[in-house]
Amino acid sequence: MSGMKISELEKLKKELPDYLAKAKGAKSQPSKELIFASFVQKVFGITPEDFSEKMEVPVVSKILLVRGRVDAVFGNLLFEFKVDLDKELDDAKQEFIKYFQALKEKHPTTPYIGIATDDVGFRVFKPTFDRKGNIQKIVEIDSLNLEKEKFQIEKVYLWFDSYLFISGKIPPTTEDLRKRFGVESPTFAFIKDELTQMLESLSDQAVRTKLENWEKYLEIVYGDKLTSDDLFIRHTYLATLAKVIVYLHLYEGKIPAKEEINTILNGEAFEKYGILNFIEEDFFAWILHPQIEKEITNLVMKLLRELIIYDLTQLNEDVFKELYQELVDPEVRHDLGEYYTPDWIAEYMLKDLVTQKPDCSILDPACGSGTFLFSAIKLIVRELKSSNKRPKEILERLLDNVIGVDRGGMEGMKFLFYVSKSRYSSLS
Repeated sequence: MSGMKISELEKLKKELPDYLAKAKGAKSQPSKELIFASFVQKVFGITPEDFSEKMEVPVVSKILLVRGRVDAVFGNLLFEFKVDLDKELDDAKQEFIKYFQALKEKHPTTPYIGIATDDVGFRVFKPTFDRKGNIQKIVEIDSLNLEKEKFQIEKVYLWFDSYLFISGKIPPTTEDLRKRFGVESPTFAFIKDELTQMLESLSDQAVRTKLENWEKYLEIVYGDKLTSDDLFIRHTYLATLAKVIVYLHLYEGKIPAKEEINTILNGEAFEKYGILNFIEEDFFAWILHPQIEKEITNLVMKLLRELIIYDLTQLNEDVFKELYQELVDPEVRHDLGEYYTPDWIAEYMLKDLVTQKPDCSILDPACGSGTFLFSAIKLIVRELKSSNKRPKEILERLLDNVIGVDRGGMEGMKFLFYVSKSRYSSLS
């Protein structure tokens, strides 16, 4: 899927009232299953055969010494249907503990997610395991109440889309992201024009001051006036895109409600993960101006819809560097004194040091978009994991010993992205 399919959105708008009426009237678990199966088939084209060929899939755990039957499995999604979710939530959680453990033993590398539902309310859970593969607990990561959100058709659509098609999402590559978000992409052309119009529409002196300070800042650093409104817009676009990518990575593809968009741009969404200094009041915070709040919200939602097709947990390439190199003209980057070290050279320079002393401290005083930080983190994680260091200890070593300094803000995003990736995926 590339963004929202209008036909599916219209189908959802048409089918949702009838589906809710049937769902609220159903008095048995089998009825709930059939109503939901019919709904996703009509709206998304998912047939009952897609749910592991049949509803109710048997699972067995040798560790917990239990057996059970998952109501339905779709890719890496486990569905547990209840007649009244609020009353039966604890029972659903206990069932998920059995399912997650059994499937971990059978498919140890598959990241299963559980959705408990009575067809009206949906509660999403993921498991956490210890190093031996024993389940520790399950954590609720998301929820949806269709009765409360029935008039937010776009939000409901994106919610289902983010889960039902997670197993079919595209592993992101630098080349693909460049095509979709680079300087020759329709997305960039559209957003650039929108940002330009917004900037021109703002007469607020504070906004103009940000632009003037940005120009003076670069002129002081480089000794020449190399800036322009066009370059400022390109930097704003890239900074916004980076924030959205990091958000989707941390929140595992969850699409926020429109009223939550500002939390991505002002940093509140990242503070929930204990990341307090990711986003500061920088030059590109002009897009938070209340006069253009509606336009910016729609613009960020467009980016989210475009990015939803990717499984960003699989992003292992330095895409920020590549996007920046394409968005900022090579002659301008040359005039700015910017040169990007290829990943393989950075890794070659760091490999012996990290291999001999994985607890070393590394400082890159001109880290740019973070190529050396990326290579250092990757190598350190590999070495410390091979010496059986615990994930928490590895994370603390990274935060204490890998430091980047630069004139811009992209290095902070890169550092956060790769540390958070280590924390939430490769270290687990």
